[in-house]
Amino acid sequence: MMELSRKGFWDFDEDWLNGVLNLNSWLRSAWHQYNGGRLCQPILDQWPAQEFFRAYPRAVHRDWISRWTKAGGHLYNGKMIALKDDPIWYALSDFQLPFPPVAPDSGMDVRDIDRGTAMKLGLIDRDRQVSLKEVARPGLILFATNAPGERFTVTAATHVYEVRPRKDQRGVDLISDALPFGGLWYGEPNAISNAIGYAKFYSRSHHAVIRVFDEAGNIVKTEEHAGDFREPGNPLIE
Repeated sequence: MMELSRKGFWDFDEDWLNGVLNLNSWLRSAWHQYNGGRLCQPILDQWPAQEFFRAYPRAVHRDWISRWTKAGGHLYNGKMIALKDDPIWYALSDFQLPFPPVAPDSGMDVRDIDRGTAMKLGLIDRDRQVSLKEVARPGLILFATNAPGERFTVTAATHVYEVRPRKDQRGVDLISDALPFGGLWYGEPNAISNAIGYAKFYSRSHHAVIRVFDEAGNIVKTEEHAGDFREPGNPLIE
């Protein structure tokens, strides 16, 4: 688990831990739904856009409309609406993920907009198809304050990969908890470089460490991938 600045993991109280568990559970569920839904083109054709709206009340509300417009989003009759493949969904999220939750305890969600309404708003024409890219499984998201009264900060856990030669001498296995099925098999030629390349691609939004092992179990090479995860400047309240 990633070390948190100025505090150890076990220094946090039960409410904080429950918040972390709830956030990551919701993100993982939303990730499954997003990747499954992107393959259903008839539904995307019928419902190509979505509205970002307040679904649950909060004691302190962020100015999401300002954040939306600053990120490049447009308002339609005061509503935050965009096509489902618009980059705004990545820009809006503290986690650089194109689905809610977009921030810890935000109270915001999305609802579908049908094609007829999207056409009336000028978002899409009759023939344009929305296309969603596959999203890598989110790593563990932690948020913490460093001192009383400080704003919360959000960080993503590191993805750790191992590239190990197969016992049957048929290439290598790429192993990581970040992968959906735990591991992938890469055959020759270029098995090691292909495995490393895929690990960097799959963890493109996360910091990743990739260790290559020899037949004796020794680490012969280590590569790190910085990823493009952004630490947000205003995660919980603003």
